[in-house]
Amino acid sequence: MNFDQLRADLGDLADEVQSVDLHERALATSRRLARRRAMATGAAAAVVVVAAGGIALSGLLGGDRPPVGPANTPSATAPPTITPGPTVTATTTPPAAPLKALTTAEVRQATIDVPAWRTDACPDGRQPVPNTNTDDRNLTVTGDVVLADVDRDGAGDALILLRCRAYPRPGADEVIEDQVLALHRAADGSVATLGRVVANRPEPGGGVLGEVQAVAGGGIRVLWFDSQPGHPDNGFQWRVYGWNGSGFAQTGGPASFPKITVDLKISATKTVKLTRDPSDAWTGDLVITVTNAGNRTATDATVTLELPVPAVVQSMTGAAGKLPTVASQGPPRILTAALKPLAAGKSVTVTMRLVYPGDAAPGGGTVRIGAVGDKSPANNSAAFGVDPVE
Repeated sequence: MNFDQLRADLGDLADEVQSVDLHERALATSRRLARRRAMATGAAAAVVVVAAGGIALSGLLGGDRPPVGPANTPSATAPPTITPGPTVTATTTPPAAPLKALTTAEVRQATIDVPAWRTDACPDGRQPVPNTNTDDRNLTVTGDVVLADVDRDGAGDALILLRCRAYPRPGADEVIEDQVLALHRAADGSVATLGRVVANRPEPGGGVLGEVQAVAGGGIRVLWFDSQPGHPDNGFQWRVYGWNGSGFAQTGGPASFPKITVDLKISATKTVKLTRDPSDAWTGDLVITVTNAGNRTATDATVTLELPVPAVVQSMTGAAGKLPTVASQGPPRILTAALKPLAAGKSVTVTMRLVYPGDAAPGGGTVRIGAVGDKSPANNSAAFGVDPVE
C-alpha cells in the first residue's frame, strides 16, 4: 500500500469535510462513534470497518460523493425475560362420608337428652328411650320409630313421639303431655337428640298428639287431636313441621283448633193452661224451645224444672230422651231430664205434659237448660206461670 498517497488523500478529505455544515458534521461524528464501538468487538469487525472506509474514500476521491443524510439505524430491543412463577400443586380434600343412618333397634336401646316438660312429675335430662308401654318413669313411646332425614344432611335420622302420663299432685287428674323428638347420629357415633319438633300443652284444650309421619323434603307431619271439653268427633288436624337450620318450626297446617263453644238459649210458654182431668188432677203442656248458638254439638244438655208443688212430667215430645227424674222432693221440687244431642246452630222444641195433683193448688215455676262449658249461662232459664181453667 502507498502510505504517502493515503495520507494525501486523507488530508484532502479533511479539507472538504471542514466545509460541511454543522448538521452534516454531527451526523458524521455519530457515524464515527458507531464505527469505533463496532471495532471494539474484535479484529474481524475492524477489518470490515477499514474495508468500508476504503470504499467510501475511494468514492469520494473519484468525485462521486453521496449526499449526507440523517442516520436511520434501527436499535435492537432485547425480548423480555419471562420468569416462571412458583409451581402450584392442586390438592382436593374428598368430602366426608355421611354418617351411618340410625336404625330402629339403636333408637330403642339409646339414652337421649329429653327436653324439660311442663309438668314437674315427668322426667327429663338423660333418659333411656322406653321400650314398652309400661314404664316406672311414666314415659312411653307412642307408635313406631319413624326413620327419615329430617335435617337434610344426607344422614338418616329418627323421630319418636314421647308421652308422659303423670299425676302432678295427689288427688289431681292425670295429665298427658307429649313431645315429638328428632334424633340423629352424633359425631362420636352415638344416638343423640337433634331437637324437639313440637310439644302439646298439658291442660284441657291443649291438644293430644297421636301420630308422626315423615313427608318429602324432610317435612314432619304430626296428628293433633282436639282436647277441648265437648270436642266434636272430627276434632283432629295434621300439622307440618320442618328443620330451619337451628331448630324446628311449623311450616303447614292449622296453628290451633277453633275455640269450641256451646251457647244454649231457652224460651218457654209464659202461661200454661191447666184443665181438670177425670182424676181431678190439673194438666197442661209446657212448651220450651232450646237453641244451640255455639259452634259445636251440645251432647250433654239437660233440662231442669223447679216447681213449688209436687207436680210430675207425664210425657215429653221432641228431642227429649227419658222422662225427667226427681232430683229433689223440695220444695221446690226439682226434676231433670237429658236432651238428645243438639247440633250447632240448631233449635229444638220440647213439650212437657205437666200434672198437678188435685189436692194442691197448682203454681208456676222455672225451667232451665244447661251444658258443660256453656258460653253464656245467663240466658239459660225461663219462668212460666199457670192458668187453671175449669
